[in-house]
Amino acid sequence: MVVRCAVVVVMCGCAREREAAPEDLDGLTRYLYQNWEDEELVGDAMENLGPWLRQTGTTEEAWEGYTLAPLTDEVVLDVGVPPGAVLAEAIGVALAGPSPYPVDDHAALLVLEDQTWNEPDSYTVYTREITEGDVGAFIDGEGLVRTVSTVDKSGSFGVNIAYTLHKDYRWATLDDGTRAVVGRSWVPDGGCSENGKNCVVQSYSIDLFYGPEAASTIRLMAGWNEITTEVDGLVGEDLLIAMMVSGNQDIYAATDAYLEAR
Repeated sequence: MVVRCAVVVVMCGCAREREAAPEDLDGLTRYLYQNWEDEELVGDAMENLGPWLRQTGTTEEAWEGYTLAPLTDEVVLDVGVPPGAVLAEAIGVALAGPSPYPVDDHAALLVLEDQTWNEPDSYTVYTREITEGDVGAFIDGEGLVRTVSTVDKSGSFGVNIAYTLHKDYRWATLDDGTRAVVGRSWVPDGGCSENGKNCVVQSYSIDLFYGPEAASTIRLMAGWNEITTEVDGLVGEDLLIAMMVSGNQDIYAATDAYLEAR
């Protein structure tokens, strides 16, 4: 994503500083990441996050994105940190927005082998393997799946970054009957272009789909990423954050376009 936007960065010059995420959003996304393996704790976190999603998750403010506090070793204990990476160097960004399609439609996309629909103009390869879980049950709204994806992402300078992405998803049903899918991802070893100058150093995310209305979804993506490029000397942190937000907005738009065409 950063490589793809690098030319825009040089031309744009400056980007506005984004607000820090509200304390509840920042804390709950970290809590979800740390406790994803515990179904009950995920449900508790979603009970607390639900009001924020209903009240703020469809607003322009949420769409423009927030910054998140850095992760800590305790939060990523289950997945670890790639060799040589410094966790505090991963920049945190959150973004929320609505989708006119139900949670079940989104869940069905998550288990497809071909995931290039996320960003068809950016991914040359995005192939997903289900390594654990009952796919049929997951599509029907139950249980969890664990996945490993082979990714090759292209950029503006004709460079490709290849890496392996782990991403697991589980269903949660809230006390009021609202259903949600909560995903957690990480890149265990990072990945670089052939010349070694463009790299995904580390990446972690919470990606959730929340359905307070049967026919629509509120989405939230919280990610912490460290990505290096050949133009790093020209890119400030505000611009990096702006590009991350823009990239996530593009994924949401591409997802809805794909669902509309199905």
